[in-house]
Amino acid sequence: MIIRLLILNLKRFWRLLCEIGIFRFLFLLALFAYAIFFLYRIIFLYNPLYSLAANAIILFGIHNSRKDKDFLSIIKINKPLLFTIEYFIISLPFIISFMLTKNWFAVAVLLFSIFLISITKRTLKLKISKHLEYPFISQKLFEWYSGIRYNLPYLFFIYLIALVFCIHLYIIPISILLLSLILPSFFIRTEPISFIDVFQLSSKKFLNMKLKYHLLYSFLFILPLIIIFCIIHPSNIIIVLISYILYFLVQLYSIILKYAFYTPNSTSEHNYIFIFLFFIGFIVPFLLPISIYFFIKFYNKAINNLNNFLYDYD
Repeated sequence: MIIRLLILNLKRFWRLLCEIGIFRFLFLLALFAYAIFFLYRIIFLYNPLYSLAANAIILFGIHNSRKDKDFLSIIKINKPLLFTIEYFIISLPFIISFMLTKNWFAVAVLLFSIFLISITKRTLKLKISKHLEYPFISQKLFEWYSGIRYNLPYLFFIYLIALVFCIHLYIIPISILLLSLILPSFFIRTEPISFIDVFQLSSKKFLNMKLKYHLLYSFLFILPLIIIFCIIHPSNIIIVLISYILYFLVQLYSIILKYAFYTPNSTSEHNYIFIFLFFIGFIVPFLLPISIYFFIKFYNKAINNLNNFLYDYD
């Protein structure tokens, strides 16, 4: 049964790859190879503890947000074994990097962390009232209501780590980059057409309005971290500036992607792949032109797609 489920997940992954095209598949393959090389350099040059912590946080986030636990309990499958195999596959870039550096102790610690996470039965949930009001959030950006409520544990944890360990030079910039990948989840689910039509704006004006408000809230959200970094590390402001620019661009891209593929009342989880590719494209210099190209392409596509719903206001 476990093998069947793994094959099923591989088929689902393959269908997703087919949807994004052969070019992007090869691009992802190249990124996987680059990730191993990049992690190898980090592990070789710096303390591998950072890589172990990053892998554990990623796996715990995946494990804590899984929605198939009840289904797996019904079919009476060995969940810890299935989770261990899946998380081992996800951790391969880290495992290979540790093996290349012959850091067998780190490999053992990583495998043990995979085992501990896999046998964890409880799901960490922070109960937040659905009726809790956020007077500081404009109704023009309603996505922030559900986004904050759903992601608050992760946002709080990253923010807390950034504040507690802010004395370390790279903690706040890395935290900003992690937040840049969480905030786009606010825009994975699309709203009913009435939520768009109520503004009575043309496609371009509506999209620019959403971009403006999201960028404002995104900036205010990490402003305390930027101020703290500038106070503690005034001679290294360029580092937090670079991380903010990437954070800024990812937020723009997440809104553009949402409306480039917008259909009312749907979920666009495949947008995560495009966001990840865009993010990597700005980290790897020779991929920068590709990211810029897709940014412009999807911006125009978003306007054209919205024209199908807002043609009365052109």
